[in-house]
Amino acid sequence: MMSIIQLMQLMQHGGNPTVLLQQMTGNTPMVNQLMQSIQGKSPDALRQMAMNIAKERGIDLDQFAQQFGMTIK
Repeated sequence: MMSIIQLMQLMQHGGNPTVLLQQMTGNTPMVNQLMQSIQGKSPDALRQMAMNIAKERGIDLDQFAQQFGMTIK
C-alpha cells in the first residue's frame, strides 16, 4: 500500500493520482465522489481546489506541503 507521502511525491512529478487513490482506498462512495470532482481538471484548477479546502479548514497549504518537501505554487 502506498503512503500519502509517496502519493504526494508522485503527484509532484506528474503521476496520475486518480489511479493511485483508487488503489489505496478501494471502491468507496467518498473516493468515487472525489474522483468525479477532480476528473478533467487542470493542475491550476486542482491547486485552487486544494487551497480552498485548506483555507476552509484553517490550514496553510504551503506550510503543509513544505513538510513533505513540496511547493504548491
